[in-house]
Amino acid sequence: MIYTTDYFLNETFTLFFKRLYPELAKRSMELLMEGLTADNFNVIWITPEQFYQTQSLRVKFLGYSSDFIYGLDFNGGNKRIGN
Repeated sequence: MIYTTDYFLNETFTLFFKRLYPELAKRSMELLMEGLTADNFNVIWITPEQFYQTQSLRVKFLGYSSDFIYGLDFNGGNKRIGN
């Protein structure tokens, strides 16, 4: 299973449009969105409260990746998008 967050996707889309030509950025975003419908791909929708709580956990567990931090505290909060 692959897990990501809406915050990560938003930042990725922003980066596409800052660094790529507009048409390539648009197509890259569309391809990524198509991939989100795969059965093994899950998006975790982060609430503002979870976002701030994650910052506290990040400080507590310095050196760990964001994936570890989100999985540590929000394991049951994932919601699929797509099919």
